[in-house]
Amino acid sequence: MITVGSGELSANGRSMRLNYTLAIGVRPVLAREFKAFVEASGYNMRGVAYAWSDVGWQKLDDAWVKLSPSADDPVRCVSWDDARAYLKWLNAKLGLNEAAGYRLPSETEWEFAQGSGAIPARDGLWEWCEDLWHPSRDLAPVDGSAWTLGGLAGVHVNKGGGHIFEPGAVRRADRNGNAANMRSSVIGFRVARTMVTN
Repeated sequence: MITVGSGELSANGRSMRLNYTLAIGVRPVLAREFKAFVEASGYNMRGVAYAWSDVGWQKLDDAWVKLSPSADDPVRCVSWDDARAYLKWLNAKLGLNEAAGYRLPSETEWEFAQGSGAIPARDGLWEWCEDLWHPSRDLAPVDGSAWTLGGLAGVHVNKGGGHIFEPGAVRRADRNGNAANMRSSVIGFRVARTMVTN
C-alpha cells in the first residue's frame, strides 16, 4: 500500500480533489492472496471466464488459476462480485468494519493515484473500480467518491488497460465497463482504503 495525500490534480480536462489520505495498493491483488481467500472461505470460483488468445476470446473453466502462472502474478479472471467478496473476507479477517476497511477504489481515486505516480498501470490488466458505468464522466464526482447513482445497473468501471492492447495505448483516461459478474483474462483489481487521522 502507498498513501496519496489530500490535494488537487487536473487530468483529462477534469480537476479532482481529495480531502483525505488514500491508501491504495501499489500493485493489483496477487494470485496467492486471492487463493488464500478462496481456500479459507470456501468461495466458489467455479464457472466460465473469457480468456484472450491468438484466435480471439475463448471460454475457459477455472481461468483464475490457469491464467495466473505464478503465485506472485496479479490474479486475473475475477469479477467485481468476486473482488467484493475478497474485500469482505479480508476486512472480517482483520476486524475492520466496512467504513474503515479495504474496498475497491473509485474511478477518481484510481486516476488521482495513477496521475500522482503512486500506482503504475503496467500489469496488463483492467482493474475494477467501485463506480457504476456511465458513458460520460461529465457529471462524475471530483471529490474521490464513487459514482454509484444512475448509470448502467450492474455494470462497473474498469481502469487501466488489458494486455490485449498496445502498451502505448494505455492511458490514465482509459476506461471500460463490464457486468459485475464478468470474469475475463484482462481484468483484476487492487485494494484501497481511506486513512483516518486522529
